[in-house]
Amino acid sequence: MAKYGSAETAKIESYPTGMVWFDEAIHYVRKGGRYLIGGDPGIGKTTVCLQILGSLAKQKVPCLFITNEQSVSELQDF
Repeated sequence: MAKYGSAETAKIESYPTGMVWFDEAIHYVRKGGRYLIGGDPGIGKTTVCLQILGSLAKQKVPCLFITNEQSVSELQDF
């Protein structure tokens, strides 16, 4: 496994999310990465995820959002 910041990991494509605090915490979204966002109900997980996906979509980064907490109609309200 390559050490973070090594020449080997520097070749991995990464994308800013538009949220500085999030980018600093995870060192940007990396190509092929999978991320699980968890927390108590009502703290804004879906809002944060959709904002991140919106930013990535503007950069033409393919994204997938999976939720088992909200229906399609609830997500369309965002």
